[in-house]
Amino acid sequence: AVPVVAVQIGSLAGIAGLTGQWPEAGFATAFVLGTLALLATYVLIMQIFSTFMKSPGTAILSAIAVWFVFNVLWNLVVLLVTALAGVEGGTPEYFSLTAAALLFNPSGVYQITLTAYLPPQLIGAFGASLSGLPPWSGPAAFVAWIATLLVIAVFVFHKKIV
Repeated sequence: AVPVVAVQIGSLAGIAGLTGQWPEAGFATAFVLGTLALLATYVLIMQIFSTFMKSPGTAILSAIAVWFVFNVLWNLVVLLVTALAGVEGGTPEYFSLTAAALLFNPSGVYQITLTAYLPPQLIGAFGASLSGLPPWSGPAAFVAWIATLLVIAVFVFHKKIV
């Protein structure tokens, strides 16, 4: 976590150097804490998978597969679900459904967390919107993800040892 925070502070300093002002404190805090929560979530997922794997190579491949599912395939699955449900793209229902689907994806929760703390002048820019989700939904989802995965990781690890 220490190198990650150091790189984040460096990137925030880079933004300050380019724009002449530091990012807003709320966004900077969400950026640092959200990134640490994302890191914790993926570490816990990998802990669970590595407990079941027989070799380090298989554990690494499972980590790549999990990343691929959440960062590449997830959007395709959401698109398929919206198409099967008959929800038209660009409608409020579509945006609400896709925003809710992000809560079930750690990378999506990170996106929701950062979007909630964007500076006011960027809200709505580049498609940045919570689509009806409350601003606390990202951090609350991270707490739920981490707590659930921690319980599962401890249970699986304990079962593996005993």
